[in-house]
Amino acid sequence: MANLCSDYRVKGCPASYYLNCAAYAKGKNCWEIHNKACCSKRAGANCRQCEVYKRGQAELASTSSEFN
Repeated sequence: MANLCSDYRVKGCPASYYLNCAAYAKGKNCWEIHNKACCSKRAGANCRQCEVYKRGQAELASTSSEFN
């Protein structure tokens, strides 16, 4: 799965945020990196409430249903 954080339409983050993100640099999403807090989590938010996470989970569900 591509890094969804770079899609400014999802969360509206400027490039200065995601270009400095360790997960983005590895081509992964924050929840795919062990012990890596995302920008929302640092603010005390829960990943399950993050629009990027929700979209990622929806894409995974869509992809897996195509194979069933």
